[in-house]
Amino acid sequence: MTKKRLPPERLHLGWVLALVALCLVTLSVQFSHISGSVPYPYHIDEEAVIGPARKMLVTGNFDPSEFKYPSLPRYLAAAGLAVGFVRAATEDSDVRPDIHQVGSVTYPYYGTPPAVETSKQLFAVLSVIVLAMTGVIAWHLTRRPETVIIGPAILVASELFFRHSWQYLNVDIVGTCFVVLTLASCLSMTTRSSVARLAVVPAVWAGLAAASKYTLGLVFLPVLLGIWMYQEGDRRILSFGIALATVSVSFLISMPFALL
Repeated sequence: MTKKRLPPERLHLGWVLALVALCLVTLSVQFSHISGSVPYPYHIDEEAVIGPARKMLVTGNFDPSEFKYPSLPRYLAAAGLAVGFVRAATEDSDVRPDIHQVGSVTYPYYGTPPAVETSKQLFAVLSVIVLAMTGVIAWHLTRRPETVIIGPAILVASELFFRHSWQYLNVDIVGTCFVVLTLASCLSMTTRSSVARLAVVPAVWAGLAAASKYTLGLVFLPVLLGIWMYQEGDRRILSFGIALATVSVSFLISMPFALL
């Protein structure tokens, strides 16, 4: 009678390196597409993210004034614009080091292409995190090392995902990043549970997901389910309270003007 082989507890370094290589190749392709697409916008919806981001930088007022879209993607886009504008001013002597000169960020073309390009590159990095966490989730669910590559490979082969990852700035890729981080954190607590793993880390990601796209706040439900399954008695109640407080603080830090 043969002894049943147990699934491995740790992922072999070779599979980790393969996942890293896949992510780096994908990011390189995304950066190449982004570089080849500027200075022309690809999607009209980009204005909803990049327009308020430009206004924040030019006016110095980080109140988005309206909350049809959550604030976090706009803050990230603003950070990318700021870094990109400094990059443009450093590389091109014709660009004045004055953020008011950033110019158009929408149709018919970008006024300072490197500024918007840097924002798009930042969002592309978030999409690569999605790929990496997809591999982590696949590993936790199956304990089969090959799924660490198969899962992300299937995702990057999706035209819908790949197009959203580089073609234009959108809230979906940002929200997806924090959703998969939440789910990966929830699955990691099945092997080593603690208050931080159960209630704090996944709740932080869930709050950021909601601050990226409101409907993605539903990802907090798996966090609560994990606490229910892995805690008992007073410890369960305490973990619920910590998770609720953490997700609220995470959301409000990302959207401070929702209360102000």
